[in-house]
Parts: sequence; structure tokens; C-alpha cells
Amino acid sequence: MAGVGFNTLTLVAAVAAAVVAALLHFNPPFLPLRRAPPADLVITNATIHTSDPSLPSAEAMAVRDDRIVGIGSHASIQGFVGRGTRVLDVGGKIVVPGFIDSHVHLISGDGATARVALRSVRSRDEFIRKVKEALKDAQKGDWILGGGWNNDVWGGDLPVACWIDDITPNNPVQGITESLAVTDGWSYGTG
Repeated sequence: MAGVGFNTLTLVAAVAAAVVAALLHFNPPFLPLRRAPPADLVITNATIHTSDPSLPSAEAMAVRDDRIVGIGSHASIQGFVGRGTRVLDVGGKIVVPGFIDSHVHLISGDGATARVALRSVRSRDEFIRKVKEALKDAQKGDWILGGGWNNDVWGGDLPVACWIDDITPNNPVQGITESLAVTDGWSYGTG
């Protein structure tokens, strides 16, 4: 290299090495992102509400071992996609943090109720006996609530109002089936 001194070559090499090192260290947008360990799930094409003021919304999210490991733009999350990653395009739908519902059922929350534990009940006679037991401490007009019974283990016809009408003329009764998770229709007026 005629005409180029040793000091000039050394300076150019040092500057080039520093620039390359800086580019690799800071990983700017024009360089490919470093590869992250693959996620189990990547959600894309979403409107994600993060509840984080520094990043209120995002369009993609990566999840590994039931934990969010990345959230941001589609491009920023692509490094989490690997063999075995499930990629879910949600078509622009909204993704929000999980909700935990703490609530009270108004009828049972007021204290004017008697509980009938029905989990182990397997027959009509046992059902009637349990309701009678609950009525012992109940005042006129108190609700009698049954719960926890499972019609998958019930032996015979499902409960009907006529089974307990004669013993509950002054108390409304309501029961909930565990396996159907719905309120059954055995709720009666006060006599």
C-alpha cells in the first residue's frame, strides 16, 4: 500500500473496529435482532393493553413457561419465534391483562340465608333431610340455599320443587348444580 503510512492504517482499522463493536453492542434497528431463546407462544397482529405507562400498548407478545418474555412491535418479537413456537395471529383483536373477579352474590351475601351442603347427597330422601336441617335455624322469609351437589353422581331423578314444597312454605329455596354451573329452577315464593 504505497503512500499510506502505518499510522493511517492503524487509525482506520481502530475506527472500523470501534464502529463495528458499537453497532453490535447497541443492536440498532438496521441490524438483525439478536436471537432470543424461542417462546412457547407468540401473539401477533394484536392491540395489547399493557397497563404499563412506559408502553401503554403493543402489537405483539412472546410467552415462555407461562411468563411474558417480550412485548412490543411485530418486528421486535420475531426473534422469539423458533421451532415449536405457536404463532397466533389474533386479527387485530384486543388483548388485556388478566382479570381477577372478586364478587358477592347478593342473596347469599346478606347473611339472611341458610346453607345446605349437597355435595355428598345421592338420593331424594337425603336431599329432603338436608333441607329440613337447614330450616331448623332459619327465620320465616330466610332464603335456603343449596350448593355443591353434582348431578353426575346423583342416583335417580333430579330434585324438583314438589319434594320440599310442604316443608318450605315460608322460605324461598334456591339450588345450584355443580356440574352444570347454572341456577336450577327450584326457587319458590314464600307462602
